[in-house]
Amino acid sequence: MKFKELTEEYFRDSHGNIVGRIDDNQSSQYIYDKHGNLLAIYNKSTDLTINVTGSEQLKGNQLMRFIK
Repeated sequence: MKFKELTEEYFRDSHGNIVGRIDDNQSSQYIYDKHGNLLAIYNKSTDLTINVTGSEQLKGNQLMRFIK
């Protein structure tokens, strides 16, 4: 059985506090806030970023716009 590799990238503010995280696998990227809440998903095959409510669909990888 072959497992897909998942990578995590953390983002910090100027004080070193974690403000968000992106999980990346072969087909998608997921962005989470500092509390671990999912904010949006980027689908690599469709080249669309969709927020968790589905109310925003953006062309390209726009995940960083969801980090506050």
